[in-house]
Amino acid sequence: MAHDFHTDFMKTADQPAHTNIHTRKRYSRLQQGLQAWKMAFQIPFFRWAAILTCIAGLILAYIAQLFFPYIQQRHGIVLHDPLLQWLPAYDVSAWLFGCLYLPMLGWLCMLLAYPRSLLQVMMTIIILQTIRLITIWLIPLDPPAGCIVLHDPLINMIAYRHQPITHDLFFSGHTATMMAFYGAAPPRKKWWLGIWMGMVMALLLIQHAHYTIDLLAAMLISPAISTWVDVYLSSALEQLPTWGQ
Repeated sequence: MAHDFHTDFMKTADQPAHTNIHTRKRYSRLQQGLQAWKMAFQIPFFRWAAILTCIAGLILAYIAQLFFPYIQQRHGIVLHDPLLQWLPAYDVSAWLFGCLYLPMLGWLCMLLAYPRSLLQVMMTIIILQTIRLITIWLIPLDPPAGCIVLHDPLINMIAYRHQPITHDLFFSGHTATMMAFYGAAPPRKKWWLGIWMGMVMALLLIQHAHYTIDLLAAMLISPAISTWVDVYLSSALEQLPTWGQ
């Protein structure tokens, strides 16, 4: 009995020490993040880039609310997609929303400690979505056979004005956004992002919300834009750490 009491006492005594270590680590990470933002905002290039990125994002959201109802009225061509012909269509909007945005929130929380990497992701997303508006306008497509309207509350509110949109096809905005995170991630986290992207892309195909070529094009275009943004920021923000450094 004495041995048990002593063991229990030692375990109890160790708990505050472990708790204090974890608390100190969290506090240290918070301090590092705050210091990184303080350093970032002392750099004029970062301040202006961050401000212009926010303005560009607001302008893009406004244009999107006018653009997508317009393209929904157009008629385009239906592409032959053997994969979608083989794959039955199901409404997986709820699964897709959870699989997409919950991990994205976690990645954003990690990026908050790295202003340069967060700026890279935001700039990449805005450039990609701008290019996407152009490609959708230039390449009018009708939705795949069996397409089920994707109910994405966030996109519906920001870009679609709560209207059912199915002609926003080439290329996939969801895939491009995930690739923007992938481009800024450290090597040790890329495999997690790869699994995440694979799940979301599979759900998009099950929903028949996109052609296969829409997803493949996003996977090719996004890395090129992400790399260009990284090189562009590196020349002026080399003193700021990136995600994974």
